[in-house]
Amino acid sequence: QFIKWGELFDFAIDKLGADVYATGHYADIKLENGIYKLYPAKDEHKDQLYFLYRLGQRHLSKTIFPLYHYNKTDVKQMAVDFDLPPKDSKESQDICFIQKPMTTKKYLIDKFGSVKGDFIDVLTGKKWGEHSGCYQYTIGQRKGLGISSSEALYVIELRKDTNEVVVGFKDKTFSDRLTAVDLNWIAIDKLEKEISCQAKIRSTQSPANVRVKPLDSGNIEVLFENMQKSIAPGQSVVLYDGDIVLGGGIIL
Repeated sequence: QFIKWGELFDFAIDKLGADVYATGHYADIKLENGIYKLYPAKDEHKDQLYFLYRLGQRHLSKTIFPLYHYNKTDVKQMAVDFDLPPKDSKESQDICFIQKPMTTKKYLIDKFGSVKGDFIDVLTGKKWGEHSGCYQYTIGQRKGLGISSSEALYVIELRKDTNEVVVGFKDKTFSDRLTAVDLNWIAIDKLEKEISCQAKIRSTQSPANVRVKPLDSGNIEVLFENMQKSIAPGQSVVLYDGDIVLGGGIIL
């Protein structure tokens, strides 16, 4: 939003006068009845639509995805055939700019320091133990908490103002609704009425059936047909109509 389709896109199109702007994302753009729409690429294992929901009509009208009709294995083979540097690159499964032996946790501690805080029980408010910074944990996290309990504990909430990590048993990680803010719709200005569609709260999950209600605040409420595990504030909820991306927002 800010770099690739922000500063770089504007520079390419507005300053350089480029006809099109190409990236290596696995997605497809189709023009239908005067509206640009986002569709999945051929390689279903590399679907990146979830990451592209903040694009708009101006972006899509000038963007092309040359890899949309290739599988990843085809692309890797082309890199070998043409002796390109990425031929030996490995798949990135974590934050790309944090390289071994550095870990994400060490990187965060180096950046923000060690800040003593408490693990708090979601039901009783009981103190389970101490940690060195709530920013080191994620919603739904189970491993690496360092807490001894008769049943596995999960991170339910992060209270950054008080540096508290709220934990609870697995049943407390589920919810059937969320509120989303900072919305972006690909083909409309805003949602005028309730709709039924599908939604993802993380890139790797299958779309879930939802009802989406517009709120007076301009935000939306997303109601899931089935309970969802570990809905994380600050992450994105992306809405789909079948294969087509409608838009999405940031989970409150």
